[in-house]
Amino acid sequence: MKKVILLGVIGGIVVVIITIWALIAGAGFLWKQFPEWTKGGETIVREAIKKAEDAFTAIKERAKEISPEMTEKVKEISPFDRIPEKDVAGEDIKPVPRYPGMIRVSYAITDQKRTVVYKGKVKFMAAIDFYHKEMATLGFKKKVIIASLENEVYEYRRGRHGLEFNFKKVATIPSEITELTIKEM
Repeated sequence: MKKVILLGVIGGIVVVIITIWALIAGAGFLWKQFPEWTKGGETIVREAIKKAEDAFTAIKERAKEISPEMTEKVKEISPFDRIPEKDVAGEDIKPVPRYPGMIRVSYAITDQKRTVVYKGKVKFMAAIDFYHKEMATLGFKKKVIIASLENEVYEYRRGRHGLEFNFKKVATIPSEITELTIKEM
């Protein structure tokens, strides 16, 4: 009887050890394979979006042939036309330079303070780095207000002149789109 109990305990310990080893080995395998699996998924998603974008482009071209009104309706429902082709009315806040590729999508004056919004197929961090360098060159001091992976807000001051820059990563697929709001303070 003692031998049976001893063999049962030893067998149980062996099963527990094998189970723990299998869980650790399985987790390690999954951890190593996960980047490859997601890379394949990302490629599939990018290809699907590219095909959809090509289809929408073909639909827009066909709509242009048929009717200008239909072209506008197609543009309204298209998820790929997020950035207008030209600036809306208004003006840039001087002396702030504009990042290449950014389009002015909004302009407003409230209490004699201007707010300008830009969008572009621009890398989020590239835009932030550009403005850090340019504003430092212009003599502005930077203060971080908000910082995250998809939204960063900075306050730039030079004497009594203050500006708030709000950078947002709007999209990453099919290409990275960054939105920048500049407010006079």
